[in-house]
Amino acid sequence: MKWYKHIVFFLVITVAAWSAVSVEIQNVDADAGTLDIYMINEEEVGGFQFELSGVTITDATAPTGFMVSTSSTTILAFSLTGATIPPGEGILTQVTYSNFEGESICFGEDTGSSGGTAISDGSGNYIAADWGDCYSTNIYGCTDIDACNYDSDANVDDGSCELPMENYDCDE
Repeated sequence: MKWYKHIVFFLVITVAAWSAVSVEIQNVDADAGTLDIYMINEEEVGGFQFELSGVTITDATAPTGFMVSTSSTTILAFSLTGATIPPGEGILTQVTYSNFEGESICFGEDTGSSGGTAISDGSGNYIAADWGDCYSTNIYGCTDIDACNYDSDANVDDGSCELPMENYDCDE
């Protein structure tokens, strides 16, 4: 029975690691309240729906041949004519938002074909997707200016600071 569990675990990990579509949040302009959803797809995409947390969605653009519908948390896009997005990469949609809470913007959880965050092919079948990392205004690193590994871009200390030994500098 143990070998069966190992095979099932291997199959789950293998399927989870392979995605025909990758989606990520890019070009966030918090002042203008806009962001791009960028997609790399290895097969045709016939529709998509995703949730965004951390903002209130006010509008989104539709790919050519698609209709788009938005709520305050969700974007849904599909075609009534059977249009699809061919394999490739580029901006999937540009989102306008308000009420940015100031920390992060994240995709909702991909729970498969019945979830609120999913991508489908031209026949409406679920496509495995890698929903990228959250956009975050937090930059973790060492914020102690006296540390050897001070990170001037960091705005949240992550506890990694390495201070020089007494009577020595960082180069010794």
